[in-house]
Amino acid sequence: MKVHFIGNICNNHYVLCKALRKLGIDAHLFLTYFDLTHPFSQALPESEDPEIECDYPKWIHKISVPRWSPLFPFSLLELKRIAKCDLIHTHGNFAPYVMFLGVPYVIHPYGADLNIYPFFQVKFPKSLHPHYSLFRKLVGKSYKKASAVILTVNPLWEQAIKVLLKNAKIVHIPLAIDTQKFYYGYRKNFIFDNMFSNSNFFIFQTARHAWRKETIQKQGGDKGNDILIKAFAKVFKKNKNIKLILIEKGQDVLYSKALIEKLGISDGVRWLRPVKRFQLIKYLHSAHLFVDSLNTTIGSAALEAMCCGVPTVVNLPEELKVMYEGEEPPVIQGESNVNNLAEKLEFLSEHLELLKEISVKQRQFIERHHSLEVVAIKLVKLYKSIP
Repeated sequence: MKVHFIGNICNNHYVLCKALRKLGIDAHLFLTYFDLTHPFSQALPESEDPEIECDYPKWIHKISVPRWSPLFPFSLLELKRIAKCDLIHTHGNFAPYVMFLGVPYVIHPYGADLNIYPFFQVKFPKSLHPHYSLFRKLVGKSYKKASAVILTVNPLWEQAIKVLLKNAKIVHIPLAIDTQKFYYGYRKNFIFDNMFSNSNFFIFQTARHAWRKETIQKQGGDKGNDILIKAFAKVFKKNKNIKLILIEKGQDVLYSKALIEKLGISDGVRWLRPVKRFQLIKYLHSAHLFVDSLNTTIGSAALEAMCCGVPTVVNLPEELKVMYEGEEPPVIQGESNVNNLAEKLEFLSEHLELLKEISVKQRQFIERHHSLEVVAIKLVKLYKSIP
């Protein structure tokens, strides 16, 4: 069976292609304009495997776009090349083009392709309104026509589909994590220790900074960075040995820095430049605690942290537990209330042995449900069920 993957947000499709090829599926990855121009190269295979930067395998293809347009990210020639397969596995924002190719396809939403198009309103420049109005309609139609819609980590997606796309076939498959690359190494690295003196507890968050109302209206996805900063301020003023590490990424970075300055906690915070995924692992292995986005549900960053054995604070709604066959995920539940989160951070910083226990349980949980091998087998079963 030949399967073409379109798009590569967060390298999820790249790692799936590698796993599926080991199971005999002829999987090919098509890198789009979005992937090739993504900030910090986070959607390129070399961010995952730096050794292939100058020598992609033959099953990875670059889609060339002679002139970029929000409505036409593919040339007709490229679409014909994409169509030469048995099945297409795509993100939602490319599905409107795929649905006209006459090839069965499944949609694997990553976030904005389902919680922005076509369900939620986001402010765009007036010059783009005609394009996106039509685009929303096409995305909605493509979801209805898909052979399956694969949902991974966001319960709002399923609610939206049930209400607006009643005919969509929903399949729950966990997000795939490379458990060998994101290997267990809780506190095996001391990069953060070297950044400070007299520090013994490090809280790490990698979410892009997007928390102001204006930013959310434009981009969607409230990351709740301000909640963590305010909660950390309460804890830091009691214990100067606790430190917060943040990534300098996102439209609201300057506002986060201003908030930190206003709260008088600059001495307790360090900023890192965005790094490629293979470099991120070293940072994860240096943290005592990882805090995911606090106003959205669990994402790939939290799962990768759990895989590395870093005790992780996440939002995991009850609706998502359907993927885990009745097993209760061993997560530290996130808090959107500043005082509650501060109390939780303070408690965890004082109970290191508990964190070590959580570390092992979270790693084992990822191996059982999110490993590449487990997810790839579920995908093959889905593919073979499609006429």
